[in-house]
Amino acid sequence: MTTRPIEQLNLALSAGAVATAALVASPAFAASVAVGAVVEGLSFRGLSVASKAFFAGVLRGRFVWLLLLGMRLGLVGTLLYFSVRLGADPIGLLIGLSVILPATVVGSLRLRPPVDPNAAALELDPDEEPGPDEWGWDARLYRDGDETR
Repeated sequence: MTTRPIEQLNLALSAGAVATAALVASPAFAASVAVGAVVEGLSFRGLSVASKAFFAGVLRGRFVWLLLLGMRLGLVGTLLYFSVRLGADPIGLLIGLSVILPATVVGSLRLRPPVDPNAAALELDPDEEPGPDEWGWDARLYRDGDETR
């Protein structure tokens, strides 16, 4: 799955947020929105690359994943700290950082596969007693009518 459409939508929404902030508020506030949008765009890109590498098997183990997560969040926190120290408006930064949320939701809805209303539902074979799979998922715990939930 590609995240390019989500990133493009995020860029468009970020540009709209910066333009709106420039019209409604001061140029300094619009610059703060732009800085927040750049920081969240870079963070989303890093998360996207790291998750693709993790699921492709390039990143082995959760330690590397957590190390990269900590480094990314530390970098985001450092950039935000110095942005505020240099005079960026915290509300503008927050607005810029928040643009990724609607972009991700709308982009994910656009990228989902089409729903086939005529497709057969997946059902468990009543004669087979499934056990935990390799991820520890036990389908027996989630059968309809099972009181052991």
